[in-house]
Amino acid sequence: MQTAEAITGPGRLARILEQLGVAGTLALLLMAGVCLVAIFAPWIAPHDPLEVDIANAFGPPSATNLLGTDTLGRDILSRLIWGSRTALLGPLAIVALSGSLAAVIALTAAWKRGWVDMVISRIIDIQFAFPAILLALLVAAAFSSGFWPAVVALALASVPHKARLLRSEALRERAQPYIEALEVQGMSGPSITVRHLFPAVWPLFSTQLILSFGYATIELAAISFIGLGIQAPTPDWGLMVAQGQATLIQGEFREALSAGICIVAVVTAVTIIGDRLSHNHGRSI
Repeated sequence: MQTAEAITGPGRLARILEQLGVAGTLALLLMAGVCLVAIFAPWIAPHDPLEVDIANAFGPPSATNLLGTDTLGRDILSRLIWGSRTALLGPLAIVALSGSLAAVIALTAAWKRGWVDMVISRIIDIQFAFPAILLALLVAAAFSSGFWPAVVALALASVPHKARLLRSEALRERAQPYIEALEVQGMSGPSITVRHLFPAVWPLFSTQLILSFGYATIELAAISFIGLGIQAPTPDWGLMVAQGQATLIQGEFREALSAGICIVAVVTAVTIIGDRLSHNHGRSI
């Protein structure tokens, strides 16, 4: 029997860190650091990320500009710090929106079953015929470029994968005897779904949401890279890679390289955390 300390407080934190292991803990600390940087960007950024100084274009690293400046003389470090906001907010919004839609669709299909499940499954299969990133590009190009159109497009494109995964797990849980017992007791379907079915499948679903955060980070950066996502002069890592690419031929690689390293670091950290939690969940089933 678990003690109260093991369920809440330090005991729960220790259990999570034990599941993550050394690599997962380091990844968690990295993500915590990125979150703090994003929150306190206005106070820790040494310069205004939008301040243009043409006379100092491609300035080398110095005490004033630790990572140098870009083609317009803007401080690269300050733009990286401010860019962490869209790098976290965008994928988080994508995961939240797509996860919510997938949960409603999958749980409805699992509970109703029959023709409702069949129709939803066929729609999901049709959407799987189109690559998620291609569907997102088509939606973003058809409406308008910008941060929120890109977020909505990527969220809609990633719903089928999450819905299929959750539906499969929810159907397995739906067949458990305790669900039938709750129905016999007169509890309504929506109440059973919200109070029992969804909490039962949440551990697996949550780890998949964490993993999808990494994919969302890459996809949002890719859309910004080709000009359909976040628009200049807003500081954004994907946009910085695109802008820095144009100057690589001139030997100016700091902007593209530093933004690329940030993207890789965040995606790697999130993937490690999600993989460790998913692995431990698989062993506990």
